[in-house]
Amino acid sequence: MPLGLCPSDDGLQGLMTLKSFLNSGYDMGDGKILVCVRSVGPRKAIQLKKREGTVDLIEVGIFDDTATCVLKLWGDKVFSAKTWVPNQTILLISTPTCRISDRPDGSSSADIGVGYNSMVDIDPIFPEADWLRKKVKEMSRKERVLTPFPKGIWDVEAIVNGPVRELFTLSEVDDLVRQDPSRDFTGKINVVILEMNLLQQWFRSTICCCDCCNVPIYSKRTTAICKTCGTVRQLGLNPRVVGNMVDESGSVAAGKLAWSDDAWTQLFYGPQTKTEKSDTDDGDYAGANLFGQTCEDLTALDSNSLRDIEDRMLFARVTLTFGWFPPLERMCILGVEW
Repeated sequence: MPLGLCPSDDGLQGLMTLKSFLNSGYDMGDGKILVCVRSVGPRKAIQLKKREGTVDLIEVGIFDDTATCVLKLWGDKVFSAKTWVPNQTILLISTPTCRISDRPDGSSSADIGVGYNSMVDIDPIFPEADWLRKKVKEMSRKERVLTPFPKGIWDVEAIVNGPVRELFTLSEVDDLVRQDPSRDFTGKINVVILEMNLLQQWFRSTICCCDCCNVPIYSKRTTAICKTCGTVRQLGLNPRVVGNMVDESGSVAAGKLAWSDDAWTQLFYGPQTKTEKSDTDDGDYAGANLFGQTCEDLTALDSNSLRDIEDRMLFARVTLTFGWFPPLERMCILGVEW
């Protein structure tokens, strides 16, 4: 519990939103802000202007439900940020400092700091902090550009090729989820692909993506470096390369599905069944695309090849084997049948 807060109090004295603090709240001498860590930048050595030597600096992205900002930690304060986790660590900053600076375009930016009279409570426990934790989880789930496929949940082989293969419509799946959101179930849906955005995402250099430090990363390749923490990240195929899909009862919007690696391969390259040799072939695989067999090969194709794949898939009817995973609130695609 924060210093100065009693269980019988209605709320913490001087607590304000981050937006209110940046607008004019920094003029108050005893203002407090409750924020969540958005990202933790690399440690930098800054050359001092007035004397010889350097001082350490870490820039921490912070946010609440109203605004985002940068918290600058100098000197010995940088060690505290090593244990902070983006989208999890909550900070209650009492009497923070605020520096307003003008940008070349005429706008202004604000940086928050920790002064001699400031106090930082890490992961405090009181009602407002609990509310912010729940809000951050909702915001994080909505903002993710790539929903990771949950592994080790289902026996994929038994579900895809087993004796029990129940076919649902999208409307029936929606009804089951509404009746019991915590239910975990599997089945198949037969849909038509109405939109393909493969070429569009390629031209935008967003065909591959992931989230790091609560910041989306996009690239034309399957690896990229996070500009916030400097680590090399493995990217996945952007789920928005497949647009709307429909059946006779409803539709699924772009980016609302979590795809496994096998499902992506089966979607773009078809089943891996060998055909009989003829005078004109060398025993290729039926349904296999001539350009490659993995999603990484897909990112190496040129625009003409991607256009051919789009034309082949547009308005195609496919059967998707799915599993509903309540923690993600997403349909997870386990396999694709043409």
